[in-house]
Amino acid sequence: MNLQTSLKLFFTGLFLLFVLQLVSYLNWLLIDQGMMDGVLDKYLLLKTPLIIIPLLFFIPILLKILNYYFPNDN
Repeated sequence: MNLQTSLKLFFTGLFLLFVLQLVSYLNWLLIDQGMMDGVLDKYLLLKTPLIIIPLLFFIPILLKILNYYFPNDN
């Protein structure tokens, strides 16, 4: 996997985090205005296992950074 692919995955993960935060905020806003019933929490979706999916997209760039600073000299 090259650096370009790692960067694409990183920005995809950032976009997924943004979408998750946006949906969580919209859920809070609808509940706060009384349009739906539910738990009044701005960060509800960020506290669920859904957060694992965007975080998986950050692994390749972290591996590239570690490989750059700590090369494997075999």
